[in-house]
Amino acid sequence: MAVGLPDILILGIDATSDSGLDAVTRLRNLYPRLAILVLSAHSETDVGVRAMVAGATGFLSKTSAPELLVVAVHQIVRGGRYVSPVLGSALADHLYLRHSARGTALYPSLSERERTVLLKISKGYTTATIAVQLKLSSKTVGTYRARLLKKLGIKSTAQLTRYVIENDLDNHPSG
Repeated sequence: MAVGLPDILILGIDATSDSGLDAVTRLRNLYPRLAILVLSAHSETDVGVRAMVAGATGFLSKTSAPELLVVAVHQIVRGGRYVSPVLGSALADHLYLRHSARGTALYPSLSERERTVLLKISKGYTTATIAVQLKLSSKTVGTYRARLLKKLGIKSTAQLTRYVIENDLDNHPSG
């Protein structure tokens, strides 16, 4: 008998690193129909938005009332999404902030890791320092930098930094 995917995956993440959010992105890419409910001790307005952008089907803070977990699971299993009123408002703000005066996305299809590398580059960290901090090789960080330049249509590190500053991206963790 073949074993299929579960109806829902409840994934607890630690938002002090991007690995949990990267896992959501990887799971979404591997299993596009899998429902993913993310649980985190961190806020809906920061990590919740980032989890939903990464592909989560719902988000619940670990400080939420226990009965909300049941509500969220039932809603997701029935084919919906679970978004609290606070998260809904934060997602609306996120969508508004994602668009510049030109109407283009501020973070056009960036992975969580690319987003992290972009912000670290903009803060002046060297490739070697970023590699150590993220436990990656310098070559991998260089690849992320090259992808950022291409995706954002930018030609230099200085322009990456200017892009982050002009769009106030370092003050909007939800991207």
